[in-house]
Amino acid sequence: STCTTCNEMGSKIQALEDTIRQRDQQIMELKAEVLHFSTRDKYLSTELEERNRQLTKAKTLHEKKMIMADKSRSHNNSFHHRPQIGPTKILYYFGSSTTPYLSQTTKRLGDITLRDFKGVVNRAGKFRYNFKCHDPEFGTVKEEIVEEGAVLPGWDGKIVGFVEEQSTSLDHIEI
Repeated sequence: STCTTCNEMGSKIQALEDTIRQRDQQIMELKAEVLHFSTRDKYLSTELEERNRQLTKAKTLHEKKMIMADKSRSHNNSFHHRPQIGPTKILYYFGSSTTPYLSQTTKRLGDITLRDFKGVVNRAGKFRYNFKCHDPEFGTVKEEIVEEGAVLPGWDGKIVGFVEEQSTSLDHIEI
């Protein structure tokens, strides 16, 4: 009977050892899977970071191209402007004042004429009207507008005017 008990115990120990080996094998397989996923995650993180860098570069390049296109359009159209939303602001300096007056119109940039501008200024007398604009050859300049129906040049999404009393003598002409 002692031998039978020993045999049963030996069988149980053997079964227990087999179970432990199977569990060890499963643990090893799980560790290998974890290592595989960890390596894959590192690769995917690196890949994602690289794609984000490329996307950022592409966005920056696109923004630069859009800025250059806007500049080109503004130079070609003699308008220096931002896309317009809402009313158009009209800034104007009167005489030698360094502080501008500000008004607004519902007309869009490109539709505002000297006649419209004079309606905003609403001053009696003879004046010269100059407007800030971009010249392809000289850059930023003041352009004198004399025709009532002439469309005013825009600057940075608004009209920037300079109103000066017109001299009756010829002493304002430089030679």
